[in-house]
Amino acid sequence: MEDETVLTIRLFAAICRGELEEVHVLTNRGADIRRRFEPQWLPTVLDLNTAAAVEAGAPDNLFPVEGLEPVHLACLCADLEVTQYLHARGVSLHAAAAGGQRPLHFAACVGAEDVAVWLISQTVGTDEVNVADAAGNTPLHLAVAAHSIDVVRLLATHAARIDARVVQCGSQPMHFACQLGHLDTVLVLHEEFGAALDVAMHNGLRPIHQACLCGHTLLTSYLYGTGARVRLAELTHADRATLLRFMHMHDLLTFLNPQERDAIGI
Repeated sequence: MEDETVLTIRLFAAICRGELEEVHVLTNRGADIRRRFEPQWLPTVLDLNTAAAVEAGAPDNLFPVEGLEPVHLACLCADLEVTQYLHARGVSLHAAAAGGQRPLHFAACVGAEDVAVWLISQTVGTDEVNVADAAGNTPLHLAVAAHSIDVVRLLATHAARIDARVVQCGSQPMHFACQLGHLDTVLVLHEEFGAALDVAMHNGLRPIHQACLCGHTLLTSYLYGTGARVRLAELTHADRATLLRFMHMHDLLTFLNPQERDAIGI
């Protein structure tokens, strides 16, 4: 009888390579399709995939992460066929990785729209689109971070909460978009789905603060034009000093109101 661990390691390697037939063969031979990836397996997987990539002329930079099950890796690789195959063999689409992520989180974080569409179709009647991982991120947070407009629209259309907050810091998807400077995502969230533009995180920072801190001039201008204001008085002394330093660095002090500019002598 073949060693289950060896077969399972080879299964992860095959998923990285997108080899559905090999996944099928290994599953039938006894690979554990529900076992989480263990860190000590990584060198073997890399060796297997590097050798295969050299032979096939394919990329060898895909590899699994500790705590993922095969279905998570398939979604992370944007492989709809392998994802569907694993589900057909009995794997749950609600299975959580070590970090609390479910298959839809992984599809969202790589912008795998076809995988996300299928996962949503298979989990109708549940609130899968709003499940948070251990860090508090919903699939929508991750799609915004990935700058995947199509997946953002898909999730929002299927009742993803636009105002979902990361518990620890209070970040909404809008905060992610503004920190990254993705004006197109901001427009989708706000103009198509009604996301608020001026909501504060737990520390008082608002989307306009994040845009200023990261030097996103065009986005800052858009937010200012919708009525968002810096409101220095609401921030702690430390956050106010940091914000002003970066606004000066990025030539954004013009977005302060006259009283605020007078108070700092400009």
